[in-house]
Amino acid sequence: MVSQTAVERLPTFVALEVLSVLQGERRGASVPLDGTYFGGISRAVQALSDEECGIDPESRTSQVQQSRLLLSTASVQLDSFERDELRTASDHLYETAERLPEVEFLRSEYPGECVVVPEWLRTGRVADWGVRAYFFSEGDAPTSDEILEKNIDAVVNGTRPEFERYQGELHGYPQCCIEAFHDRTQDRPGPEWRSVEPLAARFRGDVFRQEQNPSIDDVLPEFFESEDAYSFFAREFFPEPDCATARAAGKRVYEVLREELGAALVQDYFALNYAFCYAVAKTLREQAPNQSRRPSAGELGMEHFSSYAPLSHVLTFPKYA
Repeated sequence: MVSQTAVERLPTFVALEVLSVLQGERRGASVPLDGTYFGGISRAVQALSDEECGIDPESRTSQVQQSRLLLSTASVQLDSFERDELRTASDHLYETAERLPEVEFLRSEYPGECVVVPEWLRTGRVADWGVRAYFFSEGDAPTSDEILEKNIDAVVNGTRPEFERYQGELHGYPQCCIEAFHDRTQDRPGPEWRSVEPLAARFRGDVFRQEQNPSIDDVLPEFFESEDAYSFFAREFFPEPDCATARAAGKRVYEVLREELGAALVQDYFALNYAFCYAVAKTLREQAPNQSRRPSAGELGMEHFSSYAPLSHVLTFPKYA
């Protein structure tokens, strides 16, 4: 089995996502390489002292900033949602993604397979694009082309739910939760809010008005008093409410991570996963559909900010020693 030392230079939230993959508890994990990702890592790394925990802050910041610039200046033009046009644009994005210093860093620091894929989301007549890095164990990764073709099918044919089911399977989510996520009827709250609602009363949003940098312990006090806390074993996973399968999967992930990293860090990871899902679900509920926004680094408290720093650095904190 792979230990935490194999991923300790990765951002902490990435390291915890991929460790459960390397330990065999999930098929895969992924992170979007977007402004939230690059901005969070840049800020967290700049807060490190020189060569702290084996990371050169200046060099690491340069990697992140160059990657962000390359993506932000990538030229993508779509006149239609025809397959050939999407494929041409995707190939251009893929070439750009393969040149990102951040992709080189992730592949050098992850002891498995890292697959980078252009990503499309069609909303009406508009298509948003991005880049996502997937992480699998050695020998268990689909090709970038396989994932991309399924995504293009979804855009061309208007079958986004089918692609999201495929993504859920790649991430090792329970099948029941994958299906529940696509139960979207007008007379019910969206699946994102249904997922977080059972624990919503525990989320103390007032803390952010009272303290400048609250701890996740203050935002979600006694989070693990509820068995449902174990269901939030991945960063962008919305489990079916009261799902025994999700809780069981989460407990397995919890145990393998706790053995490597200790209970305090793993409990914070699960609590931050819930807080992340809560923030996205609340945004979707209060704004128009498809207007979700990933919380920026530190928006969910001081542990949320430090989760963008290297795992090797975070493990030196007294809270996790």
